[in-house]
Amino acid sequence: MGLVIRIILILAMTFGVTTTARADDGVAPYTTALSRAAYEISIGNFPAAVRSGRAAFALARNDNEQVGAARLVASAHFRAGHYSRAEWWLRRALHNADDSALPILGQEFNAVRQKNPLRLRLNFSLAPSGNINNGSASQTVTIWDLPFVLNPDARALSGVEMALGVDAIYNIARGRDFATDLGVILFGRTYELSPSARKTAPGVSGSDYGFAAAEVSIRHTRRFSGTSGPSVFALHIGKNWYGGAPYTNYQRARFSQEFRPDNATAWQIFSSLEHQISIRDANTPSRIFALGTSFTRKLGNGDGLRVSLQAQQTTSGDPAKEYSALKSNLHYGFARPILGNGLSLSATLEARDYEYSVYDPSGRQDLSLSAGANMVFTNTSYFGFSPSLSIETSTTRSNIDLFDRRSVAVRMGVQSNF
Repeated sequence: MGLVIRIILILAMTFGVTTTARADDGVAPYTTALSRAAYEISIGNFPAAVRSGRAAFALARNDNEQVGAARLVASAHFRAGHYSRAEWWLRRALHNADDSALPILGQEFNAVRQKNPLRLRLNFSLAPSGNINNGSASQTVTIWDLPFVLNPDARALSGVEMALGVDAIYNIARGRDFATDLGVILFGRTYELSPSARKTAPGVSGSDYGFAAAEVSIRHTRRFSGTSGPSVFALHIGKNWYGGAPYTNYQRARFSQEFRPDNATAWQIFSSLEHQISIRDANTPSRIFALGTSFTRKLGNGDGLRVSLQAQQTTSGDPAKEYSALKSNLHYGFARPILGNGLSLSATLEARDYEYSVYDPSGRQDLSLSAGANMVFTNTSYFGFSPSLSIETSTTRSNIDLFDRRSVAVRMGVQSNF
């Protein structure tokens, strides 16, 4: 019983829980349930500990008492090997904890996550956009020196993007210098046209531009002798849908090697080869080869900088789909809060060269630039999740004005703080 007393005293000192019960103040049932939960943990009876801890949580009269009960339930689940349930109860503790308790709860959550073979990430966002259909920025274009008026649905249409995604990774094997994971990604995106877009293109629905994806993958990470960073081998198999109809099937193999010369620097090289079948275009095959590198640095002030460069070559049974591309990306994350919130900035520049185009004998050359900012409102938290707001603007200039693009999107979502 000495261990039980110590646990209760620690909880009392940490969260201000009184262990002196009086029958007329309503504290006794909570304290009894909490003590029982701690005792059941000490003897290894974890199901009973969970029941008593849940009862204490229901009987708690304030946030501090709920935090103490939730931690005990999480501890019981953790010791029983129910890591996802332990994470959930720690999130319940985080939801009720004051700022002083957040660091230790964050440490406990990360300790559980390291043990948990399952990592589940949910993504939801709403994004007003000025170009949901990736339409042309112009109403009229010139093709073969002749002017053409574009159909309304070929022009940029405004609306709201609604997206939902699930990303799950399950560890099936782990050793001192290797890990093997299975992954599943499910993603769906649809749109609601703005009143002006519905007026411009009355025969069009936002679901006509909806996109869905399903992918399974296996990834093996290994640290070889003599290397400062991990090697990653991955195989992805997936299918996409567009407008509710099958769009593409693909299989992609990827390899990356990371080098870490010091604790603040990481350098990575990567390559991938993808075989893609365009179902919509009579099952036309394409092969996509990519080769790239990235550099990540944690600066002296704690900010994070990442720079990447990637070259891509696409060959296809359809000459109009063949192109070469060069893309660079810059990402900067601020360690200190900006206006009390987390902030990161990004920019991407991409050049594409299509040797063949039905619209121009010299082919097609596109230059795209996008820039964005993402803010996470860490001062507002619900079960360890905080709302986020991102703004992205992009512009594409092409020698064929049919492919000129402009868009601005404001995306609202949620992001885990742990």
